[in-house]
Amino acid sequence: MTTTLIILPTDLLALIISYIRAPSDLRNVSLTCKALYAVAVVPIYQSMTLRLFQVDNRKLLQALVPENAALGHVRHLVIDPFTHCLTENTENVLMTLQLLANFLPRDSLVSFTLDWPILREASTHLILQASSILETLYRRQRRLRTMRVDPCADQAQIRRYGNLSNVTTFQFEVSSKTTAETCGSALELTPSLRNLEIRAHLEKCDTAPQRDQMSARLVENVFGNFLKHDRQIVLRALQLRGFDLSSASAKLAKAIDLCRIQSLGLHHCSNMVDFLDQMKPADELRHPTLRTLVLVARSDTGRSASVTTVNCLLESFTGLENLVVAALWQGALMPGFKALGNHAATLRLLYIDCGPLPWDASDANIVTASNLHLLLGRCIQLEQIALEMPELVLAYIDTEIDKSSKKIAVALAAAPRLRTFRPHNQLEDRWFEARFGLDGWLDKNKVTYAGIEALLQHWATSFMSLSPGLTAMGLGFSRHRTDLLGIEVDRHYYVRGHQLDPYGGKSIVAMRMELDRVREIEPVSEILEINPYGPGLFRLGYQP
Repeated sequence: MTTTLIILPTDLLALIISYIRAPSDLRNVSLTCKALYAVAVVPIYQSMTLRLFQVDNRKLLQALVPENAALGHVRHLVIDPFTHCLTENTENVLMTLQLLANFLPRDSLVSFTLDWPILREASTHLILQASSILETLYRRQRRLRTMRVDPCADQAQIRRYGNLSNVTTFQFEVSSKTTAETCGSALELTPSLRNLEIRAHLEKCDTAPQRDQMSARLVENVFGNFLKHDRQIVLRALQLRGFDLSSASAKLAKAIDLCRIQSLGLHHCSNMVDFLDQMKPADELRHPTLRTLVLVARSDTGRSASVTTVNCLLESFTGLENLVVAALWQGALMPGFKALGNHAATLRLLYIDCGPLPWDASDANIVTASNLHLLLGRCIQLEQIALEMPELVLAYIDTEIDKSSKKIAVALAAAPRLRTFRPHNQLEDRWFEARFGLDGWLDKNKVTYAGIEALLQHWATSFMSLSPGLTAMGLGFSRHRTDLLGIEVDRHYYVRGHQLDPYGGKSIVAMRMELDRVREIEPVSEILEINPYGPGLFRLGYQP
């Protein structure tokens, strides 16, 4: 007996639709008939991301009309800024926010996320305008569980927001004592607070002692009531950016119950080792409950003498699921073999950027290209990994990939559930080097670009064939501009595909695609989007 799909109950249709992963497929389903549109439109519009460099305010205004019933399904809105959006295109950005604040359906949003760097003093009137726009948004969206406190906010403005008992995530932009005290008063009004994100703006502090003193004072002002009454705030997620943690670490440890934190992010902070020392358990009865740890060192931070802090912390507990360490040449922050092995059974995402892996080492606790397969063989849940190989040579060899890359590919194959890989390496090719020695810089023409495309695809195909579990990977993720002898190379994203020869034989081929298509084919590919050195916060392990 056949059953027409559209006559099924709405709940059953919604369950069927929930198994469709690709947004493009959801959109196609929504266009088939009214019954399927009614259930497909919900996941399509439930979470929306606006990329400011792509927004056309005229089209946005046309979409923000009462007749657009889909707007009522928007629950989570993320504004993704670009680096110079506030210095080059400020008026358009403010207009976008104004439209959203005034024309989104009232009380529809649940979360609103905006990583917006502070404006310069010369644009103080624009700061006030932005603050007024955000106040309008918060007063119209009373169901919001996220709230942002900007440098120009005061306690009177916070009180005008009304009841804050449903707020679970605060984002503080702190640049002065006044702002910090305003943030501190807001903490007293949010009994449901679980996630706290604090960005310190210390642009006026030119020296390390100044940054240290200013950071400590800001912490005192934000958590003054907790420090005065010996109370500790319980948080699920803590994100700090821009702090010098030398003196502030002890105050933070006194004001926050660090053992209860499940997601910790230290972004572009100085002296992170001091804070990690505070995270280590003081006795055997209390252990960290971390599930996500993100460490991003400042670019001007010098080498640290201590090389055991991170290892001691990671060896003191188990259960870590996401680990991101972006600290170039910071040996103190490089996890050791034993520390990573302590979490091998639970790790799902591993991002290490502390320099290239050595080929070998006399110390067995150093992760190297030679013992990587032993570590990954124990990572039974690991799905995504990013690291810098000892070298990445794009030699076009028909028989096999070069030996340096082959060793890493074989090691990755030891992880049974690994699906996505991203090397940080600068691209290197011996054929191009040989031609450079004869002819000088390469000509920027179609033939050269076609050669680079073929070279990268050949390397990705050879690499994937040695790691049967990989379904997605990226190339061209160097920390600096990626090029091959003067030819700039964009980031390349590949997914696993297959091709048939004339005799019916089947072989693997890496197919280049846009990032959006890669995400549809392989949803577990967030590591290809990670930019820890960017202006925003890196939120893993919790929902704002």
